[in-house]
Amino acid sequence: MAGVVPGAGVNVVLDVFADPSWPPCYLAKKQLDVALRKAKDGNPQGVSFKVRHHGYMVDRDVNKKGEKRVQYCKKHFDGSETFPFSMIDRNDAKKAGALLENWEYWPNTLQAHRLMLLADQLGKGYETQDLLYAMTYERGLNISSPDVLAQAAQELALPEFVPVYLESGEGYMEVEAADQQAKASNIGVQHLPVVLMGNGAFKLEGVQPVHAYEKAIATCLVNGIVERVRQT
Repeated sequence: MAGVVPGAGVNVVLDVFADPSWPPCYLAKKQLDVALRKAKDGNPQGVSFKVRHHGYMVDRDVNKKGEKRVQYCKKHFDGSETFPFSMIDRNDAKKAGALLENWEYWPNTLQAHRLMLLADQLGKGYETQDLLYAMTYERGLNISSPDVLAQAAQELALPEFVPVYLESGEGYMEVEAADQQAKASNIGVQHLPVVLMGNGAFKLEGVQPVHAYEKAIATCLVNGIVERVRQT
């Protein structure tokens, strides 16, 4: 495919499979944020990103109201009272801004994924992911709760109908289908998050360093693995 002028009216497409209950997804989101920001700053002609969230539920059997993080971890991580942080580098996490300083709950994320689905449709999916991670790991809130999700919607200035949407059955089938499709594609918990970049041209699994995301973005731009933005 012919190359393009980096940032000249193009979108780099990212499909992200992640779950806000899974700490590596939080750190990877921070790392990806840095890479996207650096790509935008490094392309004065402008580059944009279309980020599509695909819900993945790490544990579908979490109590619908969520569970206290300590009790959950004791049950699932060999009696340990916290997540096995050997799976992520705490120093890298802190440098990236993922402090995990006030993590009280292990949420059931079905409702959170429904909110992210709606937010994606309203053009605020990426900001919604940021807020749900912050609520879970830095603010001690339980994103299983419809009240907390309604609070998130208010902070994001989403439409007033969001609480009604959360009480309805809308979005359930789509979230269930996305979760099942991801797992049928052999995306396991150990792979999360998974970032498909350039409509699947690149697959980055787990917590990647910033430069790995940067390299994939640069390759997409140089090789024209992008969507052209219609000029109005």
